[in-house]
Amino acid sequence: MTPGERVARQAAKYLGVSEVPPGSNRGPDVDRWQRPWGMGYGWPWCGAYVAAMYAEAGVDVQDLAHPSTAVMYERAKARGAVIPRPLPGAIILWPGTHTGICADYSPDGRTVVAYEGNAGDAVRQRTRAFGPGTGVVFTAPAAVRNNPAGKPARARRYYIEDTAAVPVFRGPWRTKAARERVIRSLPRHRRDNVRRVRTPRGFAFYEGPRRVYGPWATKAQRDNAARVLARRLGRTVRRYSEAVTPRPAIITPDDMGKTT
Repeated sequence: MTPGERVARQAAKYLGVSEVPPGSNRGPDVDRWQRPWGMGYGWPWCGAYVAAMYAEAGVDVQDLAHPSTAVMYERAKARGAVIPRPLPGAIILWPGTHTGICADYSPDGRTVVAYEGNAGDAVRQRTRAFGPGTGVVFTAPAAVRNNPAGKPARARRYYIEDTAAVPVFRGPWRTKAARERVIRSLPRHRRDNVRRVRTPRGFAFYEGPRRVYGPWATKAQRDNAARVLARRLGRTVRRYSEAVTPRPAIITPDDMGKTT
């Protein structure tokens, strides 16, 4: 296992960790990741998550991680650490906006699977487009960029479907603020089951049980998650996969934790 793969594996362990309460930039794990920076608590934490995953994996990030993504970019340029394509464990960066850990990438050279803190107030797996016009930059310390994995990802993504789940789609609204007003008006037990999305028509959300989980980069990762989910739900779940398409994923701003 390469150093980058160790970082990506460590980052995956925290998928689903969320802010407590939602929208607070706080929580037991979030506080722990923020603490080493001496800045108090409650600030956008995507950069703190990246730094913590490197530390927990025992890989030297060479001072490339920082709470400010603008600072991260400047440091990466100064150290010659900007790389042309993603690698497992590399840092995906939108300077001034957001950051995460690369887990996998598609052979078509268009999308990357990333693990991101402060993505929708939680640690989430996202499929992101990269290339001209996306604003995405990749950077990696020497341990990661000098020890790349042997092969690119297979051209498939793996999913789980809970066929018994019936989520309800609400919206869309023209603005994010309008959607958030509706969500805030819901009782607490309903707010806890909201998943925010952005569609071509505007801002919306799903309410109720999740139907589709994923994607995972490998069948083995998906199958492990499916066994855990089936035990938790007390019923069988459907496993399936889809070919990676050349169409870029849409990067939606509301998926990203804001930083500087």
